[in-house]
Amino acid sequence: MSRLQELIAELCPDGVEYVTLDESCFYPRERMSSDGLDEGTYVSVENLAQDFGGLTGEIATTKPGTAVICFREGDVLVGNIRPYLKKVWLADFDGGTNGDVLVFRIKDSYGERLLPEFVYMQLASESFIDFDMKYAKGAKMPRGDKKAVLRYRIPVPPIEVQREVVRILDEYTVAHDELVRQLEEELELRGVCASLFEDALLAEMGFADSRRVNLEDLCDFVTVGIANSTTHAQRSSGVAMLRNQNITEHGLDDKELVFIEKSFADKYKKKALLPGDVLVTRTGYPGRACVVPEKYRGAQTFTTLIARLRTDSGVTPEYVCCYINSALGKEYVSRHKAGAAQENFGAKALAKMPILVFPMQLQRRFVDEISGYSSVSQDIAEAIRTEQSLLEQRLMHVRNQLLSFPEKVA
Repeated sequence: MSRLQELIAELCPDGVEYVTLDESCFYPRERMSSDGLDEGTYVSVENLAQDFGGLTGEIATTKPGTAVICFREGDVLVGNIRPYLKKVWLADFDGGTNGDVLVFRIKDSYGERLLPEFVYMQLASESFIDFDMKYAKGAKMPRGDKKAVLRYRIPVPPIEVQREVVRILDEYTVAHDELVRQLEEELELRGVCASLFEDALLAEMGFADSRRVNLEDLCDFVTVGIANSTTHAQRSSGVAMLRNQNITEHGLDDKELVFIEKSFADKYKKKALLPGDVLVTRTGYPGRACVVPEKYRGAQTFTTLIARLRTDSGVTPEYVCCYINSALGKEYVSRHKAGAAQENFGAKALAKMPILVFPMQLQRRFVDEISGYSSVSQDIAEAIRTEQSLLEQRLMHVRNQLLSFPEKVA
């Protein structure tokens, strides 16, 4: 029998009391001028990390001109805009926030009955987020209902049981985070290996047989897909419209395909795709490239970059695509990205991308070998991501088990 099981058997064998947040906690009313905050002690909803990740680590660049809500070390802060983002943090310093963040403070009457860490773990749970979303208002930007959320019920086991639950979850979370860190290092190492492989392959192919030209010199045009709003023209069927999220380094992912009505698509006939066009992501993950297959002849794209090669360019679409996705292409994209809040890679920058052009036989070799290596690397990366997902599921399962208690019948 574990220490936790022993404590439960000794201290609460018949279950535990459940109370609402309204009974056990309150929203602090203290306010202060934002001028009184030190650097880094103002926390807005943007500073709260998603998926119960605590703080983002970024310092708020602007503070409100009005008074801020005070929070103390030990308070639990919950992002009240789009609760499904799961922004929950246990404050480890005193500071200030705004009305987009809910601050939960344990009442004095429960000060010796509830640990702040235990309350945090109850709120950093799928159960609480589901309850919060149930009463949230607004479609595009749902906001939690401050009054309704106070009806959420939490268990109040003996304080010794709470301490043991917190200890177990802390240890498990540390071990989980270390495993995730190791998996992320493995992914990063795979990327480094891929770059080294590409460098070695290019060196072996010999630069003497290559010429360097800008992509625009190989193309009929380099342009952007439809850049106007398409929401009104979207239908359940019609002309396929590819988006940035459909473009991967391993081809088109059409799981979440969007369609637009033909009459709207016809307004942009010059942008209609042909097989062999090279699509490049403009936003999201800027610089990813893939080749348009025959099945998407006549399709449109939404804000993606389109490069159409000349028939006499002396390069294949597959080679250009592979080159853009290579370490050389990524390094160029990294230097020419723009934007802070949302990075983007523009058509002018893509047009000026320098491309090493090899004889056709060497182009085919480059594509074959890089594609083969990438396929193996992709399989390994998918396995690592699956392992990460399983770890997350396991952590949530353990949390749910440890934070659930049978309710004591009065």
